[in-house]
Amino acid sequence: MMKDYRFNGETMTIDFKVFGEAVGKQRPRLGKGGHIYTPRKTVEYENLIKEAYTSQYADFKFEKNIPLYVNIRICKTIPKTATKAFRDKARVGEIFPTCKPDIDNVIKSILDALNGVAYCDDSQIVTLEAVKRYDCEEFVEIYITRYDRYEGEGVE
Repeated sequence: MMKDYRFNGETMTIDFKVFGEAVGKQRPRLGKGGHIYTPRKTVEYENLIKEAYTSQYADFKFEKNIPLYVNIRICKTIPKTATKAFRDKARVGEIFPTCKPDIDNVIKSILDALNGVAYCDDSQIVTLEAVKRYDCEEFVEIYITRYDRYEGEGVE
């Protein structure tokens, strides 16, 4: 991943990790009196994403109408009960995590958390890539750049 950020220039590339278990966006719930609310687990995860972003890029938000490329890498730990053969294959990317949470729900949590924080609106995202892989620890890595700066490298 390249790190090429300038707060006062044209070019900006965002690249940060959020450690811990990825949480998929949960459906809104209907509370007492017809009140609709977002489940606490979703709110807490979105706040964690926002805090990770603002701790590194507090003063930066992509301007309105700038097309963006986003790449998200979701890493899950290899199950402790896995066989040695499974672990070896998982480490080299021959076996993938097909467990919950669903990749599309995690993407939704991340993009919603960064909406209005890293960019004005998620409609600015014109290209999105995401992968779910095994790693030695659980985290998500989020990479955002202007689409015209995207060089097709992504994260794997």
